[in-house]
Amino acid sequence: TAEALYSNGEYDLHRFWDVYLMGVYEIRKSFYVVARYEHYDPLGVVASFDIGDFGLGWTPWPFLNVKAGYRVSNREAEQVTRGFTASISFLF
Repeated sequence: TAEALYSNGEYDLHRFWDVYLMGVYEIRKSFYVVARYEHYDPLGVVASFDIGDFGLGWTPWPFLNVKAGYRVSNREAEQVTRGFTASISFLF
């Protein structure tokens, strides 16, 4: 999947553009490898970021997704942190 976003708000923190590309590959029934590249540019507030997310996803039921991964980036700031990530998603 891919997505692009541009925001031009009244305040500096609301002005940014972002694009990402994500791939998912099923390695076993209900287990997935997930990789995502993202470029985030806060338009003048701070320098832009290149972010990579790598992880494993598990979908035990059609409505539940559990993901664990690791995030890397070319720099770190309040908006972007490196390290381990985890999420639980309920799909409806």
